[in-house]
Amino acid sequence: MTPRSRTARLSGFALAGALALGLAACSSDATVEPANESDAGDQQEQLDPAAVVQTSLDTLDETSYSLALTAGDFSSGEMTHDPSAQAYHAFTSVDASAAGSMGTVEAEVIGIGQDVWIKPTGGVTNSVPELQDVWIHTTAQGTPSLVGMDLKQLTDQLFDSLSNIEQVDEYTYTADVDTHNVSQLPSSAPITVTVVLDDRGRLVELTGEMPDPTDASQTVPATITVTGYGEPVDVSAPPADQVLELDDLDFDGF
Repeated sequence: MTPRSRTARLSGFALAGALALGLAACSSDATVEPANESDAGDQQEQLDPAAVVQTSLDTLDETSYSLALTAGDFSSGEMTHDPSAQAYHAFTSVDASAAGSMGTVEAEVIGIGQDVWIKPTGGVTNSVPELQDVWIHTTAQGTPSLVGMDLKQLTDQLFDSLSNIEQVDEYTYTADVDTHNVSQLPSSAPITVTVVLDDRGRLVELTGEMPDPTDASQTVPATITVTGYGEPVDVSAPPADQVLELDDLDFDGF
């Protein structure tokens, strides 16, 4: 069935971004026979925290998982991801009332390979009825203002922004996030986040204070949880007769 072709004039609004970050399991089967118990303890202490976290990030490309986030009272989201199928399904909700008149902006996002479909709801479709029950098709390199509603893209940016990783205790690490490398965060000094792993080295919680998009002098608490490692993820493209190509839209400050 041929996708609908229509030109829609979209009224603009400033969309606040949400903090999202995912880290996963870290493990190693390699063992080294220590000369004595003291040597074994020394080797444990010499583990490179940055290497542990990087291995965790690499694991997110190898196993399915579910991720949920909250950022203050203005943003929340959830996502399931199956890296073996290069597929994910996400929902985001942002209270944009402080940035305009659209109120709460919501989006459902499906990504398969390089294809991304975004279905806006809430304030967007209230202001632009033409987008009711419409999926906007773009790519992972598509229009930033649309793909900025994509939780997977946000997490990928955050993964690449970690630095100064340090171990606090057996299951806890801290890291800095360079906000200049995350397009949906206001640029500020680096954010320090706390990463808590389980006894298998998998992320169970990440917390930190992110800049308040409505007041740069304030911060809001952000929490990320990761669960459902290895569980099946079912993702499929939306019906073709509900799809509108991004190139058919005429943007006016969106």
